[in-house]
Amino acid sequence: MANWINKLNLSYVWDKANDYEISVQELARITAERLSNINKWLDEDLIWLRDNLVDEFETIAEDEEAGLADFNYVMQDLYDWADTPLDSNWAGKKVCWIETYF
Repeated sequence: MANWINKLNLSYVWDKANDYEISVQELARITAERLSNINKWLDEDLIWLRDNLVDEFETIAEDEEAGLADFNYVMQDLYDWADTPLDSNWAGKKVCWIETYF
């Protein structure tokens, strides 16, 4: 199993979104806020990619017409970024574990 260097815990807000207690826009806003604080072991390229993801989530947060499909599209990019290897070991260090469920 990979050695995740960072952790992005979205489980509480993910649960609220699944129960329709918060909107997709609020979920995107919180995701952007928490993601922007991830910085351990990130080089310039990974920071640049993180910042682009933050911008995409913020765009969804500001768009009243944005829906779950828009959010999920950016989440896929987030999962890809989080799985970026930080060393050459097969089960080595990766950028970030994303927790979405308790």
